[in-house]
Amino acid sequence: MAGNNVKRANELVEFRPENLVELERCERDPIHFITEYCKIEHPIHGIIPFDLYPFQKDLIESFLNNRFTLALCSRQLGKTTCAAAFFLWYASFEEHKTVLIVSNKESNATEFIHRIQVMYEYLPRWLKPGVTSDGWNKKSVGFDNGCRVISRATSESSARGLSLSIVFADELAFVRDNIQQEFWSALSPTLSTGGSCIVASTPNGDMNLFAQLARASESKVNEFVFKKYLWHDVPERDEAWKRSEILRIGEEKFLQEHLCHFLSSEAMLISSMILSTIKTVPHIQELKEFKLWDNFDPSKSYIVGVDPSTGIDNDFSVIEVFEFPAMIQVGEFRSNTCNTTQLYQALKGILNMMERVGCEIFYSSENNGIGEGLLVCIENDENAPEHAEFITQANSKRDGFTTTNKAKIKACIKLREMFETGKITVKSEQLLFEFKNFIRTRTSYEAQPGGTDDCISAVLIVIRVLEEIILYNDEAYAMMEESLGGDYFSGEETYNENGEGAAMPMVF
Repeated sequence: MAGNNVKRANELVEFRPENLVELERCERDPIHFITEYCKIEHPIHGIIPFDLYPFQKDLIESFLNNRFTLALCSRQLGKTTCAAAFFLWYASFEEHKTVLIVSNKESNATEFIHRIQVMYEYLPRWLKPGVTSDGWNKKSVGFDNGCRVISRATSESSARGLSLSIVFADELAFVRDNIQQEFWSALSPTLSTGGSCIVASTPNGDMNLFAQLARASESKVNEFVFKKYLWHDVPERDEAWKRSEILRIGEEKFLQEHLCHFLSSEAMLISSMILSTIKTVPHIQELKEFKLWDNFDPSKSYIVGVDPSTGIDNDFSVIEVFEFPAMIQVGEFRSNTCNTTQLYQALKGILNMMERVGCEIFYSSENNGIGEGLLVCIENDENAPEHAEFITQANSKRDGFTTTNKAKIKACIKLREMFETGKITVKSEQLLFEFKNFIRTRTSYEAQPGGTDDCISAVLIVIRVLEEIILYNDEAYAMMEESLGGDYFSGEETYNENGEGAAMPMVF
């Protein structure tokens, strides 16, 4: 066991009245415990008090209040030190709990325990739990309250033989893909019995388990509470630091390591460089699950695209609203709990809202599968919106739009052209997130594993409505000619079933 800075198990300590008051406060409040009593090793200044950044306090609050947390973090933010301080607090005040720390390297796992030990040694003696005879080594600390913190390199057997209260997976994205999967499969039974799990990492590729968990977490389709912290969350960093870092590591590395982009090795529909320039904005109003970024204007026209779903789990029904011809996103409805009838009521409510203002409205829906039920609701409603014009694809006997592979590819290419020429404006964070994970497959485009693309599907309906209305609506054609250029939708492209043809732009 270490020297005099380590309190032995069951060692008697004299408490003053003020110590008892502080002990009770520290037990209730981990942030007070850390900021008042924890010290850390600084590479330049040596041992200093741990003055938490605002984002570190937010992260600790998530650890405290949520069973599952996933933190997508820029490099060198201090997340590991923050987690070490939290687990020292947890192990000091709980009883008979075991925390497992797994990291991508054995050395990183050992360093985690070292940080806990440094913070422990500088605690006042009356605040320290006693250390058991075998509770002070490079890979674990154990206290006389029955709590242990154990560190191991991530492997399929990391959690084997342990009854775990919390698992902290540090830098999971940097563990080999097959080990990530094996570790997660082995861990699942432990979590199913009530254990908590915290995953924190910088991105490293976009197809591994961490990338899938992060996408699903950000989309709110798994149990993890999603947290994202970037380079500027460290107050000392400014634009000069950013420029210096880009010069040092390059723009692409900066996107991944400091802006936390999951850079794809696959061909994306929209390039990462274009998406990195898009800034989403907060919506000004939310009515149930319909977000509105701008008030409807009677002097403007709008296109509404609908992608129906089953309304179960990660299958979302989406309604997207774009101002036409500027192609600015103004509204978005997204729900994974509404059935077909409820989706129609949401659509009807949005259309009625626009009609009351006096807008010109074009709208449509996919008619495959579940979409047929929505069309039945529209046809059978005697009080359907009167002035909104329902658009059907040309030369089709069925209302709405049938989505074939060829039609989807063609709409995707038009959408990509609009992005590349700056002719479309995205305001929704969810829609932007989906574009960042929308990749080329062997025959089409779709979301990466763990992601969703329902918002994109609704936007593709908007694009197809746009192409239809300029064919017969002279005013719409004139508006598009003025906004996008006279040859933007001209020409007859031909595509095979893989979307290949003369008009296919080079994939980024």
